[in-house]
Amino acid sequence: MGKLSNGFFYVKILQMKKILILPVIIAAFISVSQAQSLSLKNFQLYGEGEIFGENTGSTGAVKSSFLLGVSFDIADNVKAAVAMGYQSFWGSDGLQGKPISTDLAAGEQGYLSDIKIVNANLTLDKFFNVDGLNLKAGRQFYGDEDSNIMYFGVRHDGGMMNAPITSLDALTVNYDSNNVKTSILYGQMDSAPNSPVIMGGDAIVSDIAGIFDVEAYLYDAKNNAINTSGTNQDLIGINVQDYTLAGIKPSVKYENFTASVEFAESFAGSGMFKNGVSQIDSNMVKIDAAYEIKSINLTPRATYFAAGGDGKSFVTFGNFFPGFVGFGGPNTDFLTQNGLDNTATYNNVRLFNVGADYALSSFVFSLDYFRYDYRNRPAGVPSDTDSEIDLIITYNFTDSFRLYAGIGEYIDKDRDFASSADLRAGLAYKIQ
Repeated sequence: MGKLSNGFFYVKILQMKKILILPVIIAAFISVSQAQSLSLKNFQLYGEGEIFGENTGSTGAVKSSFLLGVSFDIADNVKAAVAMGYQSFWGSDGLQGKPISTDLAAGEQGYLSDIKIVNANLTLDKFFNVDGLNLKAGRQFYGDEDSNIMYFGVRHDGGMMNAPITSLDALTVNYDSNNVKTSILYGQMDSAPNSPVIMGGDAIVSDIAGIFDVEAYLYDAKNNAINTSGTNQDLIGINVQDYTLAGIKPSVKYENFTASVEFAESFAGSGMFKNGVSQIDSNMVKIDAAYEIKSINLTPRATYFAAGGDGKSFVTFGNFFPGFVGFGGPNTDFLTQNGLDNTATYNNVRLFNVGADYALSSFVFSLDYFRYDYRNRPAGVPSDTDSEIDLIITYNFTDSFRLYAGIGEYIDKDRDFASSADLRAGLAYKIQ
């Protein structure tokens, strides 16, 4: 184990020097295996990429992402994984052709110098000789991309547009067997010393009575950096000191009908108060329902979402960014995104969404209507709400390659129709 620890130490040094080190890491693992009389086998290459662009009429942006990794066995029940990731962003914020994490003030630029190691971990399967139990240590992705609460990884289709590929330097214990799936996490984001330290876990019990699933989670996040700039001493979203997230999500699947109800609560810890009042003691409710009409390949669906309110915000590490324009666009009061610490802050929002997906050969047509409103309407704010209509067309060229394009139109009383149309297009591929 000493030799293995030294290997990771040298990997860390090379990463800080910002050089392309995937071959070096692989060579280090080979060296360790030879020294311990281990044989490498079951090499698997994995990766993906996406080029995503949007134009809002007055501004435009293009986001490019790339991930390439390799996994392999270094011993019985011991697997290693290493992956590099890179993202760049062209757009109206002055980052033309520069990587997302480039520090323009410091004069940093270039591409190869900004490639990050986003996975570098070991997984011990059958931990304590228990089937379905594993321990993963090192840099890793965590959570489901569909989660409202906790996700670190690659974000697709423009979700949190300014976010790099995120991962955790973490220790996780996972169990998946007999309709029970659990994860216990202790880790920190890899991007900065003051990034959140997160601990907690998630548990899912599925196929109860053949139709029910129940998920429950509890996470605590701590951050040593507190934002004290400005006149209002606002500590929400960017620099969180201490708070807890807890929630439950029962769901049902009966024949072609699926539905779920998720309720989550956030509790403030030390440092999360302004003038003696907690700023994030709030809750979130999300209801989803869909019905698949297989005879005509049509799936109508609906979503209700509400979070924050009464001057308080709901902060998550999840990946819920619906709509093209309104949710995080004109109504920035509803949502604040911060890619640097992977947080989404829902300030005071209520959202209704109805839509449908229609599959025709290799095409999928998705039509959505969104209605945005305040969950607790501030005094003096008019009662009328804003809305949005989106159309997305996806062409699945193969299982590993797809093209998509769409248009979103934001509608309110102060805007002429088509004055705030948002055009999106992209291509995505997988290496598998």
